Amino acid sequence: MYLVTPPPQLKLEGRRGTGVLVGLRAEAPHSLDEVLLRAQSLGAAVDGPTVQPWYTRELIVTDPDGYRLNFIEPA
Repeated sequence: MYLVTPPPQLKLEGRRGTGVLVGLRAEAPHSLDEVLLRAQSLGAAVDGPTVQPWYTRELIVTDPDGYRLNFIEPA
């Protein structure tokens, strides 16, 4: 998956990312921790990680356009 800035000729107006949550499952051990460190080093807005009752550990990173990326791994 690639998330890129759209070219200016598309003229997307309005608020982007409103209500959008993209879930991504992390399979490698400690990959959620790596995502957390990388996101923090880039100054991204980060929520979590949180252990959920359904036995997952989740981390939400919000990109500059407001899209929320939910990284999930087994707890």
